[in-house]
Amino acid sequence: MPRKVGVLAWLNVVLVGALVLGLVYTLRLYPRLDAGQRVVDNLNPAFAPARAQGDRLGVDYISHAVDLLDPVTTDKGSGASEVPKLVSLVSSKTGLSAAAVVATLQDKFPHTLALLQAIPLSSVTAELPGFLDFVASELKVTTPQLVTTLQTSFPHLYQAVANLPTVTNGWNDVPKIDGLTRFNGTAVKTAPQVRDYFSQDVVPIVEKNGSNFHRVSKYFPPVKDIPILLTAIGGIAVLFGLLMMLRSASGNVGHKEANVTWTIVLLLGVLVLGIVFGAQIYPRLDGGSHLVRDARPGFVPQRLAGDRAGINFVSNVVDMAGPIMNDNGKAGDDIKSLLTTLSSKTGLSQPQLLAAVKAKFPHTAALLQAVPLSAVNAEIPGVLDLLHVVLNATPDQVLTTLKTNVPGLTQSIVNLPLVVNGWDNYPGGRQLTRFNGSAVTNAPQLRDYLSADVVAALEKVAPDFNKLDTIKPDLTLFPGLLTILGGLVVIYGIIMLIVVNLPDPDAEMRARKARGPGGRRAAGAEGLG
Repeated sequence: MPRKVGVLAWLNVVLVGALVLGLVYTLRLYPRLDAGQRVVDNLNPAFAPARAQGDRLGVDYISHAVDLLDPVTTDKGSGASEVPKLVSLVSSKTGLSAAAVVATLQDKFPHTLALLQAIPLSSVTAELPGFLDFVASELKVTTPQLVTTLQTSFPHLYQAVANLPTVTNGWNDVPKIDGLTRFNGTAVKTAPQVRDYFSQDVVPIVEKNGSNFHRVSKYFPPVKDIPILLTAIGGIAVLFGLLMMLRSASGNVGHKEANVTWTIVLLLGVLVLGIVFGAQIYPRLDGGSHLVRDARPGFVPQRLAGDRAGINFVSNVVDMAGPIMNDNGKAGDDIKSLLTTLSSKTGLSQPQLLAAVKAKFPHTAALLQAVPLSAVNAEIPGVLDLLHVVLNATPDQVLTTLKTNVPGLTQSIVNLPLVVNGWDNYPGGRQLTRFNGSAVTNAPQLRDYLSADVVAALEKVAPDFNKLDTIKPDLTLFPGLLTILGGLVVIYGIIMLIVVNLPDPDAEMRARKARGPGGRRAAGAEGLG
């Protein structure tokens, strides 16, 4: 091969290597795939199949809690207005007066009646300042001193009391959630809307993209190493091509060396294709692209702030409900201790004391008598059996009648057993664990998992996700470009191997002249480049 042609041939190799390096740096593979690797590393625990299933069970459990509380938390819920309707329904079917119906409920189902009389819980919130002042005056302490006493001597009751106003005041206007919208743009302000946002927007990202995520995370090598491999290949091509340009220019490349060096070029092209297909770059970047597209709405700054505000509100609900949910919550014990203390200070019997509280603070007194909610839950089957007899209807017909006449209360009744029974035995606890491996078996642990693991992970990866998402062009272009480039290098290497092995007529002519009469070849014959 003439020297000039050989130099140009190797210049093409240099240009191909430079093109590989150009793709790496033009597409900004280092910062993008480094960011992608950090996203993968930090979200990998969240995409474990058991956790994806546990997320759904967890959000479903939260949904039951929201459905239980929504009718009874504020005046906007229909529960309080439906209590007279329920009494009237029973009265009309039995011929008993409303007072007689209430007396029957008091006798047979005292906790249930007390809860009905306590709602809406926002009325308890409204009474709390006066109630605390009343207790402080009876104990002959200041209200701030009473708060300290509650914190130290009745901590479980205090936890419920301290969080109740946040829950009732924020139920229809969750604190610090301004700007949060559903992925379809619908505003999120209320507790049920927060539930819908997590259930229908956030959790489905994990459910739908498990396979996409694992395509990125599980294949070898790690995505952050792909730019390193390509940089090495591009750099080798450039340096090797420059070296062979110099040797071709000097005319020192022999036939054997030409075959070896062009075979190396061919192998470099094969290596590029090997990385593309061996490292599964097509499915990995395609899966990553789908994941980024589906998750993109969740990483809008306002939604990340809304995630934190939403899970903080869930935490307030858990802290409010935990002490009063069942006997393990201990608020019932604290209430008994508080009444005993007040009784000793006032000289009133506990029934007299409750009557005095009820006269001033009827909703608060009723809630104190309803605790724990597990006692209400234990009475619900008896209430339904009574209605079964009174209404002369099957259990299914009873529920249908209740849904028609008192839909809000029915919603709470249906969800109460699910919430109470699952509070210390969360349905997903058999498979869900925290990112550190500890079990999630109850509602507070579920709250901790969602707050300290899931939402915290989203907050942590947000800068890297946005870097991965916002740098252009789309990474799905990259495997195709690299495949074309690798294929062209392979073809080029094959062509050059053919070329260097073709007979050269000019070389034959020069060889004949150089042989002379004796047929010996002259020294210094030019080799192939």
